Amino acid sequence: ASPAVRNRARDLGVDLTFVPGSGPAGRITHEDLDGFIARGGSVPASAPAAGGSAYARAEGSTEVRIIGLRRKIAEKMAESVRRIPHITYVEEIDMTAVEELRAHLNATRIQGMGAKDQPKLNLLPFIARAIVVALRDQP
Repeated sequence: ASPAVRNRARDLGVDLTFVPGSGPAGRITHEDLDGFIARGGSVPASAPAAGGSAYARAEGSTEVRIIGLRRKIAEKMAESVRRIPHITYVEEIDMTAVEELRAHLNATRIQGMGAKDQPKLNLLPFIARAIVVALRDQP
């Protein structure tokens, strides 16, 4: 079952071990959960007592020693978190005019001679040109 189905079943008090799954590889879907509840949510007679489960509840924590390549990966990841400033900057830009120019240039190149061998323009040359102009203005 997906996390959303498990969460919903937990909220409804349904034990998913008794819900037959109809999804790929027996996966339990929301429809399966709805059907189980519509049938009355009957639990087989061989079911464990209420609140019981076929699995033992994990309590506490277990420390596992990381060795070899995984240890080096973990060290490098922790170092990157410490040393590299993690920021995200988002700027919204209206690219309508650039997209119209790109479409126009692609259309005129197709009509021209020998244009069959030339690739179509994408946004990269326009972005690169904007960066060059911006760096010239703001070194």
